[in-house]
Amino acid sequence: MAKRELSPAEWLCKAENYCAAAERCRGEVSAKLQQWGAPVAIHANILRALEERGFLDAERYCRAFVHDKILFQGWGRIKVRMALRQKGLPSQAIEDGMSAVDDEAYSAVLRQVAAKKKGANREQLARFLLQRGFSYDEIKAVLSLE
Repeated sequence: MAKRELSPAEWLCKAENYCAAAERCRGEVSAKLQQWGAPVAIHANILRALEERGFLDAERYCRAFVHDKILFQGWGRIKVRMALRQKGLPSQAIEDGMSAVDDEAYSAVLRQVAAKKKGANREQLARFLLQRGFSYDEIKAVLSLE
């Protein structure tokens, strides 16, 4: 039995439900619409409607992404910024999200991530922290404290 075609309003409702579950950016919603098989002709209208209704907000998404990746995943600013750029978000929204990071909390995360690598020598630890997106100056400051 063949599936019935969804109307544009039903596609919008489906996209709203997807956005209501977690913060999403335009790229994620666009990819999901494509994956679901929504007609390409209605993608732009759905994305516009989601923005108008407050389901999509680049600044809000960036703030949430930065907060979660730094505090919960232990990423550094460099890695977070690169991930947001790959998602195609506006530079101003990225910078606004990055400016919301508390420097003391960020330093605490860096120390926690470094402490997890107890058996590593200084070179291995520095390489690990660079891969996590911390700057060399931040790493140097932490390594000199230990």
